[in-house]
Amino acid sequence: MPTAQEWEDLIQAVTGMNPGDGIATSYLTQPGGFQAVLEGIYYQNDTWSFQTGEPTATMFWTSSLLSGKPLARGMNSINLSVARYAGSKANAFPVRCVKD
Repeated sequence: MPTAQEWEDLIQAVTGMNPGDGIATSYLTQPGGFQAVLEGIYYQNDTWSFQTGEPTATMFWTSSLLSGKPLARGMNSINLSVARYAGSKANAFPVRCVKD
């Protein structure tokens, strides 16, 4: 599972900008690269949200902490940034695997 820094490295590599967080969703959802799929968010292990309609969204776990809570990176179809969220361990977010 990637650290917060590895997410930053991906965003910079894909967008060619430092920081590229503000527009990264438009790059990270395109074919030919990481290609994030905005298919919803599963909260508290019992509620799906943002899987249909507008906006669609997704969150990805990192192995880093934010304010003592697990850090997730979120994307949606309205705001093209890749935001940081201090999440609950009860949320069932996907992970991006990092190959050594």
